[in-house]
Amino acid sequence: MPAVEIRKGVQVGLDDLVSSLSSLETGDLKLVSDRIHQLLSSRSDYAETEREKELLQLIKEIIPASTVRRYRQLNRKQQADTLSEREREEMLMLTDFMESKSAERLYLMGELAQMKR
Repeated sequence: MPAVEIRKGVQVGLDDLVSSLSSLETGDLKLVSDRIHQLLSSRSDYAETEREKELLQLIKEIIPASTVRRYRQLNRKQQADTLSEREREEMLMLTDFMESKSAERLYLMGELAQMKR
């Protein structure tokens, strides 16, 4: 288990450190958490990697798979000329939704591309 050097020659095991932190009041623990997050964010390799992961996840999940499946079902029915009026309205709503989400996805992809430069 890793250890943290508190002062020169004084090391505390990670489990002991976490155990000590658990005794803090919630507000103080939040301050420690915020400071750790700031420290991690200041390390550009960590910050970029975490943001890249977040962007990739958002890009992947921006349009739910169930929505895509339903749109494809309706599209097949439209091509077969068996789409009811209610289904046509649903397909129009799904088309608007997917276009909006595609624009968001494109924006996120642009942000990711900027990070890769």
